[in-house]
Amino acid sequence: MGISIGRLRVLSPRLAADRAPASVCLFTFAAAILLHAAPTSAQWPVRWPEDDACRKAYSVSTDGYPAYIKCLVSNMPALDPKNRHSFGERYDPKKYGECRLATAPRDTSCEPYRLRRRPQPEYWPNAGKVPPVKWPEAPAQSVYRQGMKPKEYFDALCKAEAGEFIYRTVEGVEGIYQIRPRLRANDYELRDRYVLEDPYGYLYNHASKPYEFIVQPPFGGFDFLEEPSQGLPTAVGQAEVTRYYRGAPVEGKQFKYMEGDHRSGFRGVAVPFIVHEQKDTVVQSRYGYTWRGITRQFDRESNIAGGELAIIDLSTGEIVAIRRGFLRTRNSDATWETATACPRGVGRPGFEFMRRALKPTNVHSDGAREASDGTR
Repeated sequence: MGISIGRLRVLSPRLAADRAPASVCLFTFAAAILLHAAPTSAQWPVRWPEDDACRKAYSVSTDGYPAYIKCLVSNMPALDPKNRHSFGERYDPKKYGECRLATAPRDTSCEPYRLRRRPQPEYWPNAGKVPPVKWPEAPAQSVYRQGMKPKEYFDALCKAEAGEFIYRTVEGVEGIYQIRPRLRANDYELRDRYVLEDPYGYLYNHASKPYEFIVQPPFGGFDFLEEPSQGLPTAVGQAEVTRYYRGAPVEGKQFKYMEGDHRSGFRGVAVPFIVHEQKDTVVQSRYGYTWRGITRQFDRESNIAGGELAIIDLSTGEIVAIRRGFLRTRNSDATWETATACPRGVGRPGFEFMRRALKPTNVHSDGAREASDGTR
């Protein structure tokens, strides 16, 4: 496989998007339609450890319900001011208990009072055998200035830090490993300023079915995607790995999306679904990707959140490429899903960015691949 060395920073993705051919723009919108065709989230409550513990101790019947709620409240951790971002903006065990006792048992409207950041661990196939990844440090000098309005701060962060940094590209990559799978977020998490670690990199379909954008045509170009099966220890070792790979069309199943524009109209497209699933104990990918949220001074208080996506050489721990972006909502009640993003004109989940650093084996000639996840 060929490797070219270089360093690329995308300073103005918007300019690149403005110059994109019509086919690219068409598929960009097609991908957006696909992403939002299904419900993006729901109001289902997160299941916390105290839920199972208290269900075992108390019945959820009418007589045992108050005792069950008391048990939940007593097992909720106290808010840690030094770790504020790990708790929801309205986190309050006492109010949660009062709210639950005043509402129906299946009412989920009290959930904001117990929102916490959920663990989303990394699963390294070569843990202990290669050096740990060295993420870039935050700039020593903050761009925040006293009296800045949120939009001014957001624009300053975008100008100073946002962009794509590709240190080398790799040709002929067959597959990629997802080091840190994302959990599906519910509506309450998406509307909270603190609790999601990296709202910039989160979109529902990309979190729940990444193989549709990494493997499945017309958007995917890799032969396979690997990810750790849920519930594994931090080091994969001999544990189970799930591989999504290209194969023969699956009988009775199609991959559907919309394409078109406002001038010519839109039409539904259905192509054969060719992604198959298998279990293995060995990660075949040479490269993987992971993500993290980043913290900047007064960011969440200003309705701003940042995140980074890194492509890693699993054999050395080297960062091949990294992308950094930010989101800003207009107010604390707005959802992160509709927030303003930078860099603009590129796909937030990062699959387009991955294909710029890791050139897949399956290359489309119509530009669909390059624009498949360009949503906001």
